[in-house]
Formats: sequence, C-alpha cells, structure tokens
Amino acid sequence: MDSGTEPVAMIRMVFGRGPTAFVALAAALLAWTVVRDRRARLVLLAAPVAALGLFGAPGAFDLLNEVGEADAIAWRMLWVMPVPAMVGLILTARRSGFGAAPVVLPAVVLAVVLVAGTPITSSANRGTEIVWPPAVDLPRPEVDAARVLVDLALERRVANGVLVAGPVDVDFAVSVLSTEVKTTNPRSAYLRGRHVDASFGAEHRRVLSHALTYGYAEWGADAVADALQSLRPDVVCSGSATGGIEVETVLAEVGYQIVAETEVCRLWVSPG
Repeated sequence: MDSGTEPVAMIRMVFGRGPTAFVALAAALLAWTVVRDRRARLVLLAAPVAALGLFGAPGAFDLLNEVGEADAIAWRMLWVMPVPAMVGLILTARRSGFGAAPVVLPAVVLAVVLVAGTPITSSANRGTEIVWPPAVDLPRPEVDAARVLVDLALERRVANGVLVAGPVDVDFAVSVLSTEVKTTNPRSAYLRGRHVDASFGAEHRRVLSHALTYGYAEWGADAVADALQSLRPDVVCSGSATGGIEVETVLAEVGYQIVAETEVCRLWVSPG
C-alpha cells in the first residue's frame, strides 16, 4: 500500500500471531454473544466491526495517509477495544451442561498461552531486553551521542531555545531525552501533513536531516547550505560513520566549528 502500513501487519502487531492471536480475535468477535444486556451487546458487537472493518478495509490507510499521515494513529484504534475484558467474558461465561466451564476453559487457554505465546521479556517480543539499571529504549550508540549533543546544546542556551540537527536516530533520541533542546527532525513523518506550513521549513529540515544521516548532499551542497542558514541549528551532529566529507565541507564553509566527536558523529557548533 502507498502508506506503507498494511492492515494485516497492524492486526498482528496488536493481537500477535498463532494461538494467542486466535484467542484474542475470537474473543473480540464473539464477546457480544455471552452478554444479556442489549446495550452492552451492541457496544461489544460494534467495537470490533468498526475497528477491524473500517481501519482494516482495503485502502483505508492509504486514504488516511493522503489526508495527513493519519495512518500512524489509525492502527492504534485497535487498542481501543477492551480485548482483555472480552477474553474474560468468553472464558468465564456459563454454559448449559458444562458447569465447570468458567474454571476449565480459562485454565486451558492459560496453558496454551504459556506454552505457545511469546513471553513479554523475550527478545522475540520486538527486540525486548532486560537491563539493569533501567534504561530508555533508544538506539545505541546513537543515544550516547544524543546525550553529549544535549549537554553541549544546553551550554549554548539562548533566549529562544536551542535547536540541534543530526542523523535521524540521534535526532529521535534527543527528542526523547530533552524537552528543552529541539531537533530539526524528531520523526520524518512529522515533516509532512496538514499541520506543516511554510514557516516550519519542512523542506530544509528534510534536506539537512538526509545529509547528516547519509553523509552526502542528495539535493546538492547549496541546498544543504541554504538549510543550515535558514534553520540555524546551534549544534550539529554529522555522522562520522558515513564519511560525510561533502557535508562537513559545507558546515565549515557556513562557519560551523568542530568541538567534539562521539562514536557516531562529530559535533559542530554554530558561528557566533
């Protein structure tokens, strides 16, 4: 799909795969059958129909993507469904001729989930890992560069705040680590959409972010220079791992000076 977001992928992200996904989906679709209250039945019936039918319809994410990059929000609507409660309703409902059902069925399903499911602490759970002391879930070693970038930026604090620029992973880490230091590109998806106006300088942000991430001027050295002069970031992190001679030449010509170096980038400060 044009939006890059497949409905089936979003369903798998929320419900999982295998037996555990079957339990969750079956409960979401059938919970209304075990409730006597008419209004509750309607709600439990409408919720999965709306969430799965509307947002999972062919082309739905494409349409939302066209009107404002909303596909990233739309798939989260699946979380609105009270799936745990639905599972509980299905498993604990009394069934004629099987009085032990409210006890036996939950025990059986629990056993299946424990055997076939993915533990929340497993690395198979989207790369989960247990660390001590607790740490933020940010890309490494980019997060280390982001910390140095934030500290350096705060030293140069000005009245209008501090703006920094760097490779996309470093920019993202900065946006999580600090509310005082702003980045030119916290997330690429935010550079498009109906909220973006001319004053935001989205094109300059995109040009500079690409250059610092990949180490070359995709749209020409002049475009990078224009972006630097327009956005005027106080501190710049140029990716040393990608070489970046062309980009660093532009930085030097604009007046930026190297003040430090980390594992993933060199840090430049603005002139004056």
